[in-house]
Amino acid sequence: MGFLNAIRDLGEMELNRHSGDDEFADIDSFLHMPIELIGEPSADEDGKQKKVSRLPGKEIRIYLDVTDPRADTLDVRGVKKIESADFWGGQETDDRAKKRRYLYREPSGSNVTWSFSPIYKLGKGVGDGRKALLGDNGDWRSDKNSRYFKLYKSVLRAFEDKGTFSPGSTDRIMEALVERVDELSEKWMEKKSSHILIFSPCDGVCFLYPLEVPSYLAYFRALLQTSTQSGGAVKGERILPLRDCALCHSDATNAVNLDEIFAFATFDKKSFLPGLSESAKSKVFPICERCYKLLSEGRNVIDRDFTDSKTILGVNIYITPELLLNDANLKKVSGKTKDFVQLGLKNEQFLSERVLNQDDELVFHFVFWEKNQAQERLLLMIEDVPPSRLKYLEKLWDDTVKTANSEDIVSHSNRSTLQQAINEIRMAVMSLAGKNDGDTAILRDLLLDTIGRLMKDEPIDVYTVKSFAVSRLQGLFSDGEWLARYGVSNMRRLQRIVDFLYRVNEKN
Repeated sequence: MGFLNAIRDLGEMELNRHSGDDEFADIDSFLHMPIELIGEPSADEDGKQKKVSRLPGKEIRIYLDVTDPRADTLDVRGVKKIESADFWGGQETDDRAKKRRYLYREPSGSNVTWSFSPIYKLGKGVGDGRKALLGDNGDWRSDKNSRYFKLYKSVLRAFEDKGTFSPGSTDRIMEALVERVDELSEKWMEKKSSHILIFSPCDGVCFLYPLEVPSYLAYFRALLQTSTQSGGAVKGERILPLRDCALCHSDATNAVNLDEIFAFATFDKKSFLPGLSESAKSKVFPICERCYKLLSEGRNVIDRDFTDSKTILGVNIYITPELLLNDANLKKVSGKTKDFVQLGLKNEQFLSERVLNQDDELVFHFVFWEKNQAQERLLLMIEDVPPSRLKYLEKLWDDTVKTANSEDIVSHSNRSTLQQAINEIRMAVMSLAGKNDGDTAILRDLLLDTIGRLMKDEPIDVYTVKSFAVSRLQGLFSDGEWLARYGVSNMRRLQRIVDFLYRVNEKN
């Protein structure tokens, strides 16, 4: 509950900061980014992880030929123009307003046949765009794996079914796209860039983003209201009205399930809310409409300001602060804490100096998860970690570094840090996998278990860590490439981390 309460408080603080945005106050908290600005890290040839920077993205604008872009129903006669532009471009300095213009929200599942906005994710560029768009046999209607079929089924068709497009509009759009498939393919070739298609009219000259089209805005609001009033139904079953909200305990007439906020809150995990018990009548974690809005806003905040995707390859780490005073307006805490809560991590790693440099006015909740297409897999959750615990671990690591006389790992700040300790553990443990993908998964679990025990002040099974190392070193030493790259440095790392883990166990 600590993690969820912290997310809710962050959402409330964010909404208070933007209380003047009344025109779009009903939708802002529920908007998502159609393209992530922060890319995933990758390992360089030395086994270290490259710095993650903002990756380029492209928006391919499909100018719809309509009689009146302001009409309640868009009568689409075809496609006027196709152009490519940089995603997130423009002169706006307000990121909140810039995100709003796309009017984008991820649908509730990967198999839905509708979308909140007229945006389709193409993904990274491909070599043969024509084949990917039309399908292997060149007939997109008969090839369910073709991009045009998926676009038609999961995005465009619903706009006509709901009355946002006039009858026949979707077929006219698809006919135009087939005629201009080569033109679209040429704009979908950059393999390092993510691409999205945006279907929208223009006002005569300028392209209109979805927010600027009244019928799109009405369509989004109607779908958002429907998703709330449906009560977050599971398998067609409706949540009973007037349930108590699990967070604020108010009456939740239109309750929403927690999986509307976090995809890893699925109903088959007995150890995680909402699937606590097989005998529960409805395996849900009911959330009222207000808490749904606050949690949605809070999720946006941690995704933007409190996420580290650099420390462990393929793993996202939430570092969520919670004020112990439970005072969302920040009036009773120090300026240092206010700055951290309001500014976030600034794309730093999860145990950076900005995290450790806090007082025990707050605690941290760490959540480790990975993304697999539309799914989110929860790997580890650590709640209620005070900054004093992190500072204490850093002192023990500093003692290890001084004892080992390891001047080679002292940072530019001329001192050892807890982030260094985690990086040393990560590099030593993960290098033991060699080229075996199966070992990589096992050793990552060992790494996460070790990090969790460090944070939670639990005994660490150092024998298991040493056994994993010994069982793999004999085979790795026979690999000349591995030995040249990791051999000597890895032995030093293993010596340091074993010493560090013993110190942690002795002091606990």
